[in-house]
Amino acid sequence: MKNKSWMEAIIEVLNSSKKEMHYEEIAEEIIKRKLRNKVGATPASSVNKYINSNLNEFKNKSLFEKVERGIYKLRKNLELTPKEKQDMVKNENISPQFNVSDETFGLIKSFGVYWEREDVAWNANVKLLGTQTSNSKPVNFSNQNGLYILYDGRTCIYVGLCVNQGIGERLLQHTKDRLRGRWDRFSWFGFLSVSENGTLVDENNKITLDLCIKTMESLLIESLEPPLNRKRGQDFGENEWIQESDPEIEKRKEKQLLEKMVKQLKE
Repeated sequence: MKNKSWMEAIIEVLNSSKKEMHYEEIAEEIIKRKLRNKVGATPASSVNKYINSNLNEFKNKSLFEKVERGIYKLRKNLELTPKEKQDMVKNENISPQFNVSDETFGLIKSFGVYWEREDVAWNANVKLLGTQTSNSKPVNFSNQNGLYILYDGRTCIYVGLCVNQGIGERLLQHTKDRLRGRWDRFSWFGFLSVSENGTLVDENNKITLDLCIKTMESLLIESLEPPLNRKRGQDFGENEWIQESDPEIEKRKEKQLLEKMVKQLKE
């Protein structure tokens, strides 16, 4: 397995592509080609941040060119000295002040849409598991703070807020209270960022009017899905997480199947 820097891996993928690529596609290719030993829990976010950090710092001397939001290609006819290019490619640092998520999704740092209730093991150690790309490390969002929506099918029946407790704990309560038989899916929108190692982090963002407006717009677009607003894979992909079934669910299914087979043999 090769162990390239993020920049080296991104450049290799774009260089071999015949077309511009979305950062999620780039991340998938890096994983598929095994260009890095470790990609962490947020490979798509890492790709997006490295590209945008390079664009932000070097402007028209950047190695990359933005085609449209989230979609990039290598810049042609770039005049750099060999040392300048080598330093840029080898660089594994991202400015701590630079955060792509703030530019695109306001206060919402991660979210999951229409997750299935039956794919969660509702117990004292409830896990809300999600992945950013295939083969990336699952992240447990049970302790995430933010907003959540309960659905009956695709009909919204309840909206809640979690600040002093995790979304997982609050949803667990809804499996026992007056709403317990009325919902089968849920969406969540979290205020805590996800680090590369999969932990949830409070970045203590300075709340401004502009940030609040972006947050409200993003929440409405994601939760209501207006057909003329939503362009999937461009605006929100870095923040969206796809649900992973809790391994405990599979164990329960296997146990039930085994018990059923044993019962049939005894009959």
